[in-house]
Amino acid sequence: MKTDIKVTARLMASILVAGGEYGEQEQAIVLEVAEALQYNEDDFFSAVEAALDEVEELDEDKLNTTIKEQAALVADEEIGLVFESALELSLADRVLTISEAEMLHAIAEALGISAPMATLLIADMLKEEDDIEIDLGE
Repeated sequence: MKTDIKVTARLMASILVAGGEYGEQEQAIVLEVAEALQYNEDDFFSAVEAALDEVEELDEDKLNTTIKEQAALVADEEIGLVFESALELSLADRVLTISEAEMLHAIAEALGISAPMATLLIADMLKEEDDIEIDLGE
């Protein structure tokens, strides 16, 4: 990966904050993402944990600014991989919530992926998974 490990870690931490937990399932996906993106697993795991501490402290405006700043640093040819990684991490607990969907769209927009394309990418991944619950917050 050309994209700095800390950049990707901050974007992944944003999804974790939206999901509200960082348990065993999410940690396992972080390691899978590290492998898929060819980052050292230990380094990426540590970077995500450090980024999570940073991101949890941000208010909504600062979080949106951070997402935009970090997305601008993603190598053009890696935009799809980074978005797919965020999507996979959002589905780690097998539930997609409104806050995760909003965060995915914010990340997509910051990466230059249109809202319709982001929606189709999310739908494409969901159709591949049998046991994903959609939590509409009702």
